[in-house]
Amino acid sequence: MRKPDSLRLPILRQGPVPSLQQIDQAVSVAVDHAMEDAVAPGMFFSGGVDSTILLALILKYKKLLVFTVANSHDHPDMAAAKRIAAEWDMAHFRLIPTQRDIERARRMVETR
Repeated sequence: MRKPDSLRLPILRQGPVPSLQQIDQAVSVAVDHAMEDAVAPGMFFSGGVDSTILLALILKYKKLLVFTVANSHDHPDMAAAKRIAAEWDMAHFRLIPTQRDIERARRMVETR
């Protein structure tokens, strides 16, 4: 599938700084492109600054499911993600991988 031209060009290049409207349009195009084939669009969400900003931008255009993976329920990422997802009334799926899950993932990565 061919990317729209606006996704292939850097948004910031030499010349004038893009307007907020241009940035908003570029984000809209990127979200639509990324989500066009998604049955139930979602994203991994740590509850940190970067993922929260990204989620807030995407939510302007699409409703998402959010997923958080951490090594315990009291991990700071899990707590932050849970709080934000609840505040924003989002479906939030939390996973604490077992040692077996971690070993299986490690083997999959190593054999790639």
